[in-house]
Amino acid sequence: LFREFGGARCVHNIVKYRQCREHALLIIQQLVLSPSGDDDMGTLLGLMHSAPSSELQLKTDILRVETQTQTVALAQNSNTAVLFY
Repeated sequence: LFREFGGARCVHNIVKYRQCREHALLIIQQLVLSPSGDDDMGTLLGLMHSAPSSELQLKTDILRVETQTQTVALAQNSNTAVLFY
């Protein structure tokens, strides 16, 4: 429902603002962990790669959340985790 009414797009658009970033990234983390979260991960990584090199804090924050998200995803699915160990 959140995605259908444009919530995901809205959250992705506010990641670039430092005052909203932490909360926006936490919401995106939950979106990525949802069954249709592949698009959200791609969008977030696209934002990181398109950000200017002067936005180092933005890139670092995105990488931190992506790493945490992957760790949670691996912990939730033991079959996938076996592939990485």
